[in-house]
Amino acid sequence: MITRLSNKVTAIFVAKGIIEQDDHEVYEYSFELMIATLFNLILILAIGFGTCNFLTTVLFAITFATIRTVAGGYHAGSHFRCMAILVVDFSILIVMLELMPARIMNIFNIVLLSFGAVAILILPSVDSINNELSKKRKNKLKLISVIYVTLYTVSSIVLIYYSLYKIALSITYAIFSVSLSMIAGIIKNKFKGEGENE
Repeated sequence: MITRLSNKVTAIFVAKGIIEQDDHEVYEYSFELMIATLFNLILILAIGFGTCNFLTTVLFAITFATIRTVAGGYHAGSHFRCMAILVVDFSILIVMLELMPARIMNIFNIVLLSFGAVAILILPSVDSINNELSKKRKNKLKLISVIYVTLYTVSSIVLIYYSLYKIALSITYAIFSVSLSMIAGIIKNKFKGEGENE
C-alpha cells in the first residue's frame, strides 16, 4: 500500500515536470519513507490519544525520532514489520505508564536511562545495508546523537528530580528503545555481512 502510494505520488510529480524521469526511483524511495514515517507517527499518536497519554506520546515520538534518525538502528524487512515493532515497543511504554507504581517507575527510569544513554554514547551510528555511510558522515551523525542523548538525559534527570516520573519515562524509554534498535541493527548488519562473505 505504501509503495503503491509513493509510486503514484512520484508519477504525478514526473507527469507535471516537477521531477525528472531519471530521478523517479530516488523520489519513490523518499516518498515511501516519508509516508511510512507519517503512518507510524499517526498510529502512535492515536494510541497515545486513545489512552489519554498524549503529552508522553509526543515526548516519546520527538525523542525517539530525533535520536533514531542520527544514531541509526534496526531496519525491519517491510513497512508492516516496522509498524508492528513500533506499536509493540510503544505499547510497552503505555502499559508501564498506566500500571507501574511511582517508586518502581523511578527505578525503571534510572536503569533504562543508564543503559540506553551509555549504549548510544559508546555504539557507532548504525547504517543500513541499503544506505552505507562514509566515515566522515558517521562521525558527524555520532556527534549529533551524543548531543541529543546528553540533552534528553539531562532533561530526564531533571524530571526525575521533580518527581515527574511519567514524563521522564517517555523520554527515558525512547532513549532505551533507540539503544535496543542500534544493538539489533549492529547484529543484523554483522550477520548480513557474514552471509554475503560466504
